[in-house]
Amino acid sequence: MGRPREFDTNEALGHAMHVFWLKGYEATSMTDLMDAMHLHKGSIYKAFGDKRNLFLLSLKAYLEQGSIAARQMMETASSPKEAVSQFMNMSLRQCALGDQIKGCFMMNTVVELGPHDDQIREVIASFVSSMRDRLTELIERGQDSDEFRKDRTAGSLADYLIAVKAGLLTASKMNLPGQDPYQVAEFALAALEYRPFPSDRGSTPE
Repeated sequence: MGRPREFDTNEALGHAMHVFWLKGYEATSMTDLMDAMHLHKGSIYKAFGDKRNLFLLSLKAYLEQGSIAARQMMETASSPKEAVSQFMNMSLRQCALGDQIKGCFMMNTVVELGPHDDQIREVIASFVSSMRDRLTELIERGQDSDEFRKDRTAGSLADYLIAVKAGLLTASKMNLPGQDPYQVAEFALAALEYRPFPSDRGSTPE
């Protein structure tokens, strides 16, 4: 029998995720990972494979955590409007505010590796597609209950929210002066509630 591991792999993976999240893939060295995970190089390779595989496992763990949190939030919200509002605010404090300018691990990875790493791009695309499906279903329910506008399809409104949030999380890495991600999220939600005037409203108001 092989010698059992004397460390918690989930805890070690969490430490690796934090380093990759803060520094990115290319700037993270094996020494950085060894220091953060409190493991020798041989133990890391044996448990997680090489640096790239460790990065991929860290990204998947991050996305899985986000998926579970989003699902729980959406299932417990009192209405579609509340669920969408919570989705827009999710992760903003963790990613956009605080002492360390980390940004969003997923969006950081999109910028750094997405253009030239097909596997990474496919992993993230699968996550975003799943999130879009959930949002679309929520917005459809909100349209049925007259919480959201009906002059646009639920899918197009979901695409809009995802684009706004992606922009927010990407911009958060820059720590722009006067940046208020919560206000932008509030504006995006208000856009879903907008109801245009009827086309047959008659004369233009004076």
